[in-house]
Amino acid sequence: MKELRASRIIANDHENIPITLLMACLSLLANPNPAAHCALMVAFTVARVGHTITYYKAVQPWRSIFFGLGLISTFGIAINGCIAALKV
Repeated sequence: MKELRASRIIANDHENIPITLLMACLSLLANPNPAAHCALMVAFTVARVGHTITYYKAVQPWRSIFFGLGLISTFGIAINGCIAALKV
């Protein structure tokens, strides 16, 4: 059972981490607010580590909370980049 859970963790990471890294790189091209960008990347990293641990140990609702924090961080990174890109 633990092996199946571990493979699901890896699959979940492969679905979420690349899109956030892409958003972060694209956001950097627009010269975003550096403090917000760093804070959101730290929040995303903490959320993914927390999600991985709680997924492996099957701890609810923390798994969902960490997933939500990661998702909010990803949207925040995208919004930060959009705000920077739209500044004239």
